[in-house]
Amino acid sequence: MKQLNLLQALGEASEVSSDTFDYRPHVFHQADSERYLATFLRGAPWSQLSTVMYGKEILTPRLYSWYGNANIDYSINGEGLTPQPWTPELLEIKAKVEALSRISFNSVLLNLYEIKMTLWPGIVTEMQCRGGINMWPQ
Repeated sequence: MKQLNLLQALGEASEVSSDTFDYRPHVFHQADSERYLATFLRGAPWSQLSTVMYGKEILTPRLYSWYGNANIDYSINGEGLTPQPWTPELLEIKAKVEALSRISFNSVLLNLYEIKMTLWPGIVTEMQCRGGINMWPQ
């Protein structure tokens, strides 16, 4: 199967059929996106999971924060999770996504990735790759 390029330079996902991915750029204004990001980075109760690889426990390379309806139960790697209550900002995003998709969502997972790269031997740079709002339908 050919790998899909969802991040083309022109912001179009021409290789992706609408059955696979519904790409809608510019749904949120830049100022709103920046406000949401700052709010989540500053106020989300970030957690990190661990997993066992080759017999050794390691931390997963992402932080997460899960929000949703009070009656939702979820587990990752056998660990039960209870969602945080929806925030006003997440309810704004949820309302817009539900109106566009005509689908109701009961939870959302925020993800924050940190990447360390070696640019030159002995010089390591760190950067945060902010990404991921995953919503689940009811």
